[in-house]
Amino acid sequence: MLWLQKTTAGTKMSLLLHKVNKGLNIMITLHEPGKFLPMIDRSYPLSEVADAMHCFSEGDAKGKIVIMMGDDS
Repeated sequence: MLWLQKTTAGTKMSLLLHKVNKGLNIMITLHEPGKFLPMIDRSYPLSEVADAMHCFSEGDAKGKIVIMMGDDS
Protein backbone atom coordinates (compact mmCIF):
# COMPACT_ATOMS: atom_id res chain seq x y z
CA MET A 1 0.00 0.00 0.00
CA LEU A 2 1.35 3.40 -0.91
CA TRP A 3 -0.14 6.79 -0.17
CA LEU A 4 0.95 10.40 -0.46
CA GLN A 5 0.31 13.18 2.03
CA LYS A 6 0.62 16.90 1.39
CA THR A 7 2.41 18.70 4.21
CA THR A 8 3.50 22.29 4.68
CA ALA A 9 7.07 21.18 3.88
CA GLY A 10 6.09 19.37 0.67
CA THR A 11 4.84 15.89 -0.08
CA LYS A 12 5.39 13.01 2.32
CA MET A 13 5.33 9.47 0.97
CA SER A 14 4.38 6.58 3.25
CA LEU A 15 4.76 2.90 2.46
CA LEU A 16 3.11 0.04 4.31
CA LEU A 17 4.32 -3.50 3.63
CA HIS A 18 2.66 -6.70 4.78
CA LYS A 19 4.43 -10.01 5.19
CA VAL A 20 2.88 -13.18 3.85
CA ASN A 21 0.64 -14.70 6.52
CA LYS A 22 2.37 -17.86 7.64
CA GLY A 23 0.71 -20.33 9.97
CA LEU A 24 -2.84 -19.68 8.84
CA ASN A 25 -3.49 -23.41 8.62
CA ILE A 26 -3.05 -23.63 12.40
CA MET A 27 -5.63 -20.90 12.90
CA ILE A 28 -8.05 -22.64 10.53
CA THR A 29 -7.77 -25.92 12.44
CA LEU A 30 -8.52 -24.07 15.70
CA HIS A 31 -11.35 -21.99 14.25
CA GLU A 32 -13.29 -24.81 12.59
CA PRO A 33 -14.11 -26.70 15.81
CA GLY A 34 -14.79 -23.41 17.64
CA LYS A 35 -11.59 -23.39 19.72
CA PHE A 36 -10.55 -19.99 18.36
CA LEU A 37 -12.89 -17.04 17.92
CA PRO A 38 -11.83 -13.59 16.75
CA MET A 39 -12.46 -10.81 19.28
CA ILE A 40 -14.19 -7.75 17.87
CA ASP A 41 -14.00 -4.78 20.22
CA ARG A 42 -16.16 -2.27 18.36
CA SER A 43 -17.76 -1.56 15.01
CA TYR A 44 -17.86 1.93 13.52
CA PRO A 45 -19.73 3.27 10.49
CA LEU A 46 -17.50 4.71 7.78
CA SER A 47 -18.54 8.22 8.82
CA GLU A 48 -16.85 7.65 12.23
CA VAL A 49 -13.52 6.29 10.96
CA ALA A 50 -11.67 9.15 12.71
CA ASP A 51 -13.09 7.97 16.07
CA ALA A 52 -12.07 4.39 15.24
CA MET A 53 -8.51 5.45 14.45
CA HIS A 54 -8.36 7.45 17.68
CA CYS A 55 -9.49 4.39 19.67
CA PHE A 56 -6.85 2.29 17.92
CA SER A 57 -4.04 4.82 18.39
CA GLU A 58 -4.80 5.26 22.10
CA GLY A 59 -4.58 1.50 22.65
CA ASP A 60 -8.14 1.38 24.01
CA ALA A 61 -9.28 -1.48 21.77
CA LYS A 62 -9.34 -4.92 23.39
CA GLY A 63 -9.88 -6.66 20.05
CA LYS A 64 -10.29 -5.88 16.38
CA ILE A 65 -11.94 -2.66 15.21
CA VAL A 66 -14.40 -3.07 12.34
CA ILE A 67 -15.29 -0.30 9.87
CA MET A 68 -18.74 -0.86 8.37
CA MET A 69 -18.91 0.20 4.73
CA GLY A 70 -22.62 -0.19 3.94
CA ASP A 71 -25.73 1.87 4.74
CA ASP A 72 -26.92 -0.69 7.31
CA SER A 73 -23.98 0.01 9.65
